[in-house]
Amino acid sequence: MKNKKVYVVAFMFIAALFLFIWGFNFLKGRDIFNKEDLYFVKYSAVNGLIKSNPVILNGLRVGQVRDIYFHPDNSGMLIVQLSITTDFPIPDNTVARIFSSDLMGAKAVDLIL
Repeated sequence: MKNKKVYVVAFMFIAALFLFIWGFNFLKGRDIFNKEDLYFVKYSAVNGLIKSNPVILNGLRVGQVRDIYFHPDNSGMLIVQLSITTDFPIPDNTVARIFSSDLMGAKAVDLIL
């Protein structure tokens, strides 16, 4: 009887830990069950682009902006990390263009194949 209570408590703790990790990633906009590819794009100016802005391919949302930071060589260039969640193949010569996605001025990244 005592061992059964220990196993139930251990199972509940593991389940709560899993739900906490999943919920935290869900609130950050990441899905831990889907595969995502990371792409790095270099810009001289991002003009209001922020983390979690959408990445669009032919009008369909295929990912989001994961991170924005300065280039490590101190050149002033900005590196934008794009998280793509589609299985559609993205060729090497794809252009990632920043555009205004709505009337309020929200930015998005458009992939031009």
